[in-house]
Amino acid sequence: MTGAPAEALSAGLLVAALAFAVVRPKGWPEAIAAVPAAVVVVAAGTVSPHDASAELRRLLAVVGFLAAILLVWPEAAADVTSLPPPPPHKMH
Repeated sequence: MTGAPAEALSAGLLVAALAFAVVRPKGWPEAIAAVPAAVVVVAAGTVSPHDASAELRRLLAVVGFLAAILLVWPEAAADVTSLPPPPPHKMH
């Protein structure tokens, strides 16, 4: 698939994945929407499997970092919310 239909498919799937990431139904991770969207884009021929794998290899460090953040975030957020509030600042 090429041209306007490919652009429309890609844009629609991007908007859907971003909307899912914002809403996060049932607290599900963003990958629940993003990975199937990527598979659909490749399956539809909008992006070739070779180009998709080359881009993934190029961004592997970033993808790995973001995956690690997503794994650590719930624990870090729980630790931060359990801290007592800071003392009030006194003006002199």
